Amino acid sequence: DATTYSFVINAWTKSSHGNNQRRNDSALRVEQLLNRLETSYNQDEDHLKPTPLVYSAVAQAYAKTACSEGAEKAEALLRRNQKMSRENPKKYSHMKPTNILFNAVIDAFARSGGNGSAEKAEAILHELIQSGSDDIYDQ
Repeated sequence: DATTYSFVINAWTKSSHGNNQRRNDSALRVEQLLNRLETSYNQDEDHLKPTPLVYSAVAQAYAKTACSEGAEKAEALLRRNQKMSRENPKKYSHMKPTNILFNAVIDAFARSGGNGSAEKAEAILHELIQSGSDDIYDQ
């Protein structure tokens, strides 16, 4: 079920210590698991409903890569999550991005150290504030 996927994704995210290759491999693996979870859910397996925390865990795995490519992939994950909840609000009403996902993407840009990463992180912060997320101040 989705809870089991969440546990496995979190395990991979937490195991991403060590060299760059290990962190990159872990990030790719958790996204593969998320893709499998999404595919199952899209085939009407409702017990495999991905949660916002799963997306956050995948974005955190990309943040741990500490590279520009990881930051871009974390942002792409946020955009994918936003698109799904916007284009099919009935099926994906539970998928609206939370502040945890936004924060993971901001962290990814902060860790990347790439040109323009600080500006990108700030832009995502402003997007979070403008989104009116109910949980923005819950942490």
